[in-house]
Amino acid sequence: MAWIEYHTALRDHWKVQRLADTLEVEYTTALGIISCLWLWCVDYAPDGDISRFTDREIRAGCRNTHEKIGKKTLRDCCLIDENGCINDWAKYGIKYLKSMRKRIREYRRRKTLLKRKCNVTVTPTIPDRSYQTDQTNQTGQTRQDQPKIHASEKIKYGEFVVLTTDEYNRLKERFGQDTVDKYIERLDNYIGSKGKQYKSHYRTILMWIDKDTPEIKARPTQAQINSFASMEMSKRREAHEQANI
Repeated sequence: MAWIEYHTALRDHWKVQRLADTLEVEYTTALGIISCLWLWCVDYAPDGDISRFTDREIRAGCRNTHEKIGKKTLRDCCLIDENGCINDWAKYGIKYLKSMRKRIREYRRRKTLLKRKCNVTVTPTIPDRSYQTDQTNQTGQTRQDQPKIHASEKIKYGEFVVLTTDEYNRLKERFGQDTVDKYIERLDNYIGSKGKQYKSHYRTILMWIDKDTPEIKARPTQAQINSFASMEMSKRREAHEQANI
C-alpha cells in the first residue's frame, strides 16, 4: 500500500491557501486536490517529476476538472518548481520510494536464500510449529525433505528464549502448550526489558511455574497414563472373574 508523509501544518499552509484563492474554491477542496496530486505522483511519477504530463492528465490525477488546474497554476502556487518537479519531494515523497526499494531488495535477498536452501532468521513471539505439518513450504519442500532438527539443538522461541526441542516437548507434556507458551512469552519480554541472562531458560520456566502458580499440577506422562490404564483393566478383570465364580 502506497503512503506519503502528511503533516498537520497542511491544515493552515500558505501554499494551500494560495491555490484555494487562485481556483476560487474552499481551503479543504484545495487541500484535497494537493493530496490527490501527491498520491498520484507516488504511482505515476515516483521521482516527483510531472513535467511530461499534460494539464488534462494532471487534473485527472488531482481528481478535479477545474480548468485552471495545471502546471502553470501549480508553479504559481510554489507547489512545483521551474522544472516541473514537486517541491520538497526528495525530502518527503521520496521516503516511500526508498522504503519500497528496500523492501524489494529484502524480498529478493530472502528469495535467493530460500533457493540456496539457507536458513532465514525468524523470531516469532511463540514457537513456529509449521514444520509439524506435511504441507509444502515456500521452497516446495515437504517435511520429509526439510533438514531434521536434533533434539539437543537450541531453538529460538521469541527473540531471546532458547530451548532444545526435547526441553520444549517435556514442558508441553507436563504443563500443556498454552501454559508453556505463556511463560515463554513472559520470559522473553522480561529478558528483553531487563537484559538479564539465565544459564538455563528451561530451568527458569520450571521455577517460575512452580513459584507463581503452584496450583498447576504436572500432567501425568504417557507412560504413567498407560500404567494407570493397565492397572484399571486388571482390577476390572479380577472383579469380573470373581463375579463368575
